[in-house]
Amino acid sequence: MRLLNRTIAATLTILAASLTAGSGCSQSPPPAATRDSEPAAASQSPSGSATTDPSRVNAVENSVAEKASPTAVTPDAWPMFRGNAQLTGVATGTLPDSLVLVWSFQAEDKSESIQSSAAIVDGVAFVGTIGGWLYAINLDDGKPRWKFSTLEKPVDAAGEGGAKPDSASAGGELAPAIKSSPTVVGGRVYFGDEVGVFHCLDAATGTRLWKFQTETGGEIVSSANVVGDRVLFASTDANLYCLAVADGKEVWRFKTPTGGLETTPAVADGKTFLSGCDSVLHIVDIAEGQEVGSVEIGSQTRGSPAVVADRLFLAHIGSQVLGIDWKKPEVAWQYTHPEVQFEYHSSAAATSELVIIGGRDKMVHALDRQTGEQRWTFATKGRVDSSPVVVGRRVFVGSADGNVYGMDIESGKELWRFATGAPISASPAVAAGRLVIGNEDGKLCCFGEEK
Repeated sequence: MRLLNRTIAATLTILAASLTAGSGCSQSPPPAATRDSEPAAASQSPSGSATTDPSRVNAVENSVAEKASPTAVTPDAWPMFRGNAQLTGVATGTLPDSLVLVWSFQAEDKSESIQSSAAIVDGVAFVGTIGGWLYAINLDDGKPRWKFSTLEKPVDAAGEGGAKPDSASAGGELAPAIKSSPTVVGGRVYFGDEVGVFHCLDAATGTRLWKFQTETGGEIVSSANVVGDRVLFASTDANLYCLAVADGKEVWRFKTPTGGLETTPAVADGKTFLSGCDSVLHIVDIAEGQEVGSVEIGSQTRGSPAVVADRLFLAHIGSQVLGIDWKKPEVAWQYTHPEVQFEYHSSAAATSELVIIGGRDKMVHALDRQTGEQRWTFATKGRVDSSPVVVGRRVFVGSADGNVYGMDIESGKELWRFATGAPISASPAVAAGRLVIGNEDGKLCCFGEEK
């Protein structure tokens, strides 16, 4: 019943958006009637430009310039979507040669799909659900430490506090869904929800430290990227937001000319990179919030960019994968499968040699990083919106056919698979010898070495 209610509500939101904004890419929903969060600054910026609060910029500018570094990654941590600030999807740790299911965790009910990809920090896996829960789960045994509802305060492992354990709703109201993958940095958890609220929680307890309301309540599918004293995320209201980590106050925002943003901003060399419904790659200076470069990419994007040195890799719904020299900036190469053309919603994994990405053609594609030439493809039985993760000489990815696959990175040969029992759109997280991924029946699976 809750799944039906959520489907009806989503349909009404889409219809309302289409009537007010016309057809297009992920129109922003109308603002919620009442919310207790602090609104964003009321100033408006022209299309493709930044709105800044000079006092906030001056207060943290030197800190960002001097000590800001992309989110640190260790073999025991996977702190954010794609594992690092450049969004390369390459693990620094290892996995055992033979993987077994160590534990599984079931969200409240099977209507609470997991589309959010997990973060792993300090022996805890953090993941969100369509039912509006953000869970903190022991990596060792799969037992929950706490859970936070987008409508309520935290619930501890004993079920104390917050909403009733059987529901993330209050008075029959559905909790705003979480598609945004959590980012865990400095003892804090950052994520957004479907009504445009960006949350910051204490990682140890799940207590909310602050929250921020986007301009029009546009859904936040984007995950956060933390750079020093700032946290970046995008919204379907077409804004890239930069907030102060300390209190969630807006430092600046960059508004794209048209359409929404569902992708996570990548970070490298003091710049942030993102694209969305305006079919343009935007390169924005993090210190000032000003665009310093752009590239026409030909179509809208759902997947996020990956940055390695002076190259950036992304794919779009126009059936192409692109290699971009972002310093020039210009497209260096384009890849289109010679026989089948389907949309790409997956984000690429990028190594020193390969770019690996999933497609809605039900395949995983491995391309030469320098030229874009196809090295191999691997066929699944469902679309691959999940984003691949590279672990040593293996590649892991989920599929809508319900399987998690492990492949040889050189040949694309299947080495391992596990049937989770439901479609997978989330991406793997790898840390501390474990691989964690959720499915659309609300099951979170953890794989590792057999005990």
